[in-house]
Amino acid sequence: MKKQLLLGSLLLAAVSAFPQQGRTKPAGQVDVAEKYHQKMLRTMKEPSASTLNNNSVATNPQPEASMSAAPTGTWNLIAGSRNLYGVLVSEQRPLQYNSALNTVSYIHRCSNTYSGSPVDNTGVIVAEISTDWGATWDSTALWSDANQGRYPGGGIYNPAGNTNINNAYVVAAGPTTNGSGWQGSFFASKQLGTANYNSTASAAPGAMQFINNSAPLTNTAVGKVDFPRYCFTATNDGKMRSVGRIVNDINNTSSNAGYGYRGINMVKGTYNAGVFDWVGDSIMFNGVVYMNTAGTAGSTSDDYFMATGSPMLAFNEAGTHGYAFIIGVRNSPANANSSGYQPIVWRTSDGGGSWSLMPGIDFASPTFSNVIKHLYAVPENTTKTIPLFNASEGIGAVVDANNKLHLVMTVVASSREEQDSVGYSFTNTLSVNSSTATYSWGHVPGDRPYIYDFMLDGATSTWDYMVVDSMSSEAPSGTSGEGGFSENPFDEDAGAKQVSDARIQASRTVDGKFVVISWAESDTNFTNSGVKYNIIPDIKVRCIDVQNGGGSGNYFLSPTELNISKLGTNLQVEKKAVMHYMTPVSGAMAIGTNPTKTSTITTGFTITHSQGPGAQPGTIFAGLTSNAHWFCAPKMDFNLAVVGVKENALESVNSAVIYPNPASGNAVLSIDMVDNANVSIDVYSTVGQLVKSSKTTAQVGENTINFDLSNLATGIYMVNVKVGNAVSTKKLIVE
Repeated sequence: MKKQLLLGSLLLAAVSAFPQQGRTKPAGQVDVAEKYHQKMLRTMKEPSASTLNNNSVATNPQPEASMSAAPTGTWNLIAGSRNLYGVLVSEQRPLQYNSALNTVSYIHRCSNTYSGSPVDNTGVIVAEISTDWGATWDSTALWSDANQGRYPGGGIYNPAGNTNINNAYVVAAGPTTNGSGWQGSFFASKQLGTANYNSTASAAPGAMQFINNSAPLTNTAVGKVDFPRYCFTATNDGKMRSVGRIVNDINNTSSNAGYGYRGINMVKGTYNAGVFDWVGDSIMFNGVVYMNTAGTAGSTSDDYFMATGSPMLAFNEAGTHGYAFIIGVRNSPANANSSGYQPIVWRTSDGGGSWSLMPGIDFASPTFSNVIKHLYAVPENTTKTIPLFNASEGIGAVVDANNKLHLVMTVVASSREEQDSVGYSFTNTLSVNSSTATYSWGHVPGDRPYIYDFMLDGATSTWDYMVVDSMSSEAPSGTSGEGGFSENPFDEDAGAKQVSDARIQASRTVDGKFVVISWAESDTNFTNSGVKYNIIPDIKVRCIDVQNGGGSGNYFLSPTELNISKLGTNLQVEKKAVMHYMTPVSGAMAIGTNPTKTSTITTGFTITHSQGPGAQPGTIFAGLTSNAHWFCAPKMDFNLAVVGVKENALESVNSAVIYPNPASGNAVLSIDMVDNANVSIDVYSTVGQLVKSSKTTAQVGENTINFDLSNLATGIYMVNVKVGNAVSTKKLIVE
């Protein structure tokens, strides 16, 4: 699939360090909570004047072969924006699909050549509308005001039973700026239809609403809300929802205490005679989130709630069952193993009329023993491992047909056990092809960026999880002096760079019976020096079958991943899939039957960057100048046989590694087995011809399996590693 081996000595050192309670620790540590805070600051700023760095970060990358079933679709340029500042947050949800109207909407800041009315400035917010899955587009301005719009999220309001797009409205929300600071939020709407596709925002009273974020508030029904750019959601009950932070001072970013993150506000819009009435529903952190009291006795100058990342929201299609959550430290964790940064979730079953705090994940439970096994124990106590949910690679969240929350993200380990210091994690200094760099993961079997789907059954208050996949790359840093900064493909702005992280996202079909998960990663066979940073990213997807609402535990994962940005030969998106979005709702086109169950799902994707036609993958991305938006709605065929994929087997094949790579004569498959089972190794040419095949019985624990490469010509091969019904495809270069 995508794993490339590090140096052999590093591999052997890593696989031998696998204690019962967790992995042995590397030497370095980093304050991950502060990295989250810095990431938040990067996505709250306006670009400054800066000299662009035009260095290339990759040279002549080669095409990637794939044994996955190829999705069909094309990438088309649909719009532009003045700069990259506006699509930096993967939880923003500016891209939406409305199934009743079969309409896709994409909300963005205007381009350099766009002339908005009644006020023309850089903060005009534009909606792109397509009724044919992106084949053609119309556009319309829906916010044009002296309070300039930024970071928009949005979707389509459709009256109950309506099938005429002329009766629908496009709706958006986000923060506003006066050019020197953040002074409030915008909430905008505009009726759709040919007569309204123009560059003039609606003049209807209430169509453009500005809500300030300091006393006295201009809208007491909404209350204080800062940056309501997260998780815009439109549901069948006719409600439009977005969630923002409640902070002391949105412009005081000098410290966590000065910023004062103290709650979230879920803002709900209800249609009323051509406009929307907005009300807020706040949840405060008092008594729920642990407070760091680092100041002197009686002082609150350094006190702050230990919550980070984006506040998030997810609802079912009906709008009845929903979840709001943050990543934070609980004031009263279940046990010491659960005392780190993890999801703090509230649930509603009455459309938001009331909210209940859900229990946290019990990481002392045997259910999560395999998660713990992949993490480092705290240095002071090798029997204690504290998971730290890693928001820096993105968070996906949807509610399925069983009204369960799917929360998809990566996890690292806390390197300190004191509750006010659990934001620190480990760093790994790795030598890859003579290039030494610092990483959050060891990038060896059992120590990779695993993508987990943590599932919460709100009705029973129980948590479960599934391993979705593992990634061969991680985000380079955007801070000078940290790992990957020099490899980071973005330009510098005031000494910092934007970051191409995994941007993990989740989508569900309208009925909630299938969940699609996407992320961006790089094939590190083709990064400069083989570095493990996400600098030439492609979008990967997998699908989870919720078994047509068939009850708890019957969740099956597609055995193969698909590469969405590799469609056709569009060099403007292949290996340049930065800043992507996925529609949170997908369309299921066809469902096959057992035992060869398949699902054809159409999901919308956008990619945003600054590179024009002919630009080589890996060349510089400019955040400060004009950026373009590409769109594709691939039809994706997923194999979801009812026999399913056993999680332990999937974990084994995903984390398996082939070395050396490149190889000559023979190679070794290193695979960690949770159960005794047969392992099949099938080697294919790039045209799909089976050229080598072997089967071996592997035992519990680490196995090294030799397989012969003699008589194979020099070139690229794909190796299918199969355990039971779990299959992972890996690239092998033969010299």
